[in-house]
Amino acid sequence: MTASATATQIRTDSPTPIVTAAGPPCRTSQLEAAFASVNGAAGTLIFIFEFRNTSDATCYLSGYASVALQDEYGDAIDLPSSTVGDVGEPVVNLTPKSADVPSLDNELTTTATGHAFASFFFGHCGSTGFSPVKWLIMPPGETEPLAIAGPTQFGNGYPICVSSGPMVWPFSSKP
Repeated sequence: MTASATATQIRTDSPTPIVTAAGPPCRTSQLEAAFASVNGAAGTLIFIFEFRNTSDATCYLSGYASVALQDEYGDAIDLPSSTVGDVGEPVVNLTPKSADVPSLDNELTTTATGHAFASFFFGHCGSTGFSPVKWLIMPPGETEPLAIAGPTQFGNGYPICVSSGPMVWPFSSKP
């Protein structure tokens, strides 16, 4: 971002003030991601992934990630998805990699600065569902995904319904 560039401002519907982007959008090559948690209720599984900036410059995530699932043969299953909420597109600024930004360690870091979270809601299909080996998650505007190992439950993964695809929440600063 040059000194004469205008910062991107994106409004949310909460009483929170406008968050101003502190740099350019994050590129896939600047990010690392890990599975953070899975929750379920009433036939739904909610998968939360945590993202961190690994570059030397601040960048931001805003909008919705896209997802494909990979099977044990390495084949990707592209999924239709729908976005959730009328909240606009909150901006999550990710500070450069430093000792002050906690690492991703597969434990949900609810108070970490410099981290962003993406949530995907799937139907739970029980033993007839698909258990992905890898999740291929693309930040907004990117064409290269981050490959993240699929979470497992009792060695079998979490069987999900892929026919309708996920509901996707926008990136947020808290899970």
